Amino acid sequence: MPTADQTPDFPAEEILEQARGNATAAGLALFRYAREHGNSPVSAARWLGTLFAPGWEDVRGHGARQAAHWAALNSVSLGATMHELVGDERQASATVTGWPGNEVLAFFGLSQEEADSTFDVFATVAEYIGLEYSWERHGDSVTMTFTDGSS
Repeated sequence: MPTADQTPDFPAEEILEQARGNATAAGLALFRYAREHGNSPVSAARWLGTLFAPGWEDVRGHGARQAAHWAALNSVSLGATMHELVGDERQASATVTGWPGNEVLAFFGLSQEEADSTFDVFATVAEYIGLEYSWERHGDSVTMTFTDGSS
């Protein structure tokens, strides 16, 4: 058993990778739980969105590009790869790739469609901050689009 002076010092990259895996696991486990208890993963994602939406209050009024930026950052924090962020305050899209991997889907017994419910979290968030939102998957890429329909 190690003594106090032998406590491991975890490198930041190792901590980040573990946190990324834990965050992905928590979300996907929730979707599996929802399915096994007669609810859809989409309804679970939208429920999460209602919990997370107040944390986006600082994004309100800063336009679609800012919302797309934060949605992309959240996706990358789960393990997606940033591909593109385009647009302006009225309409902006963020495209991410590579999430989740097939091995993770198999581990949780989820389809790609069920795991993609993750992107429905932002529908509730967008509504909360006064934006419109849609997303679509094309192969390995997911594009999230935010629109300010107020003007």
